[in-house]
Amino acid sequence: MIWLTLLGGWRGVMLTAALVAALGWGWLQTSRLSTARGTLVVMHAELDKARADALEAKQIREIEKRTALEAVRETYEQEKANAEAYHARLVDDLRAGAVRLRKELRCPPAADMPRTATGSESDHAAADVRGTDAINLAAARSIAIADACDAQVRAAHKVITSDRQ
Repeated sequence: MIWLTLLGGWRGVMLTAALVAALGWGWLQTSRLSTARGTLVVMHAELDKARADALEAKQIREIEKRTALEAVRETYEQEKANAEAYHARLVDDLRAGAVRLRKELRCPPAADMPRTATGSESDHAAADVRGTDAINLAAARSIAIADACDAQVRAAHKVITSDRQ
């Protein structure tokens, strides 16, 4: 019991034991704090990696979306150009007489209109040809407008479909 006398009796032993217990408890808390800090560092690293992965995934989706919309735009532009080219060919074919409309389009009946006394039959025939040409051009333009509208509706549908995916 030499340590009892060295520590100054039972009071010293109790103080020393309390000091050792406090140091042990402090060491335990320091160890827990160090572990918590290490875990926090790992969690921050994982959070940063998750943010980077989410940003990369978002950028990839945006690139894919942009690529899809560019493809839709190119398809729309091609269909629009095809509609305009078809219109030009149709007008040329109608003028050349190579194509005829399935159903004859007519203006209000001109037979009910009184003819002028000064007009000759050739003048009336020329007016009928010009009227038929105007009707054919109007029909061709209507077809071209419908084709352009179809192209635009298809493009809009593709954009909406790609947004929903």
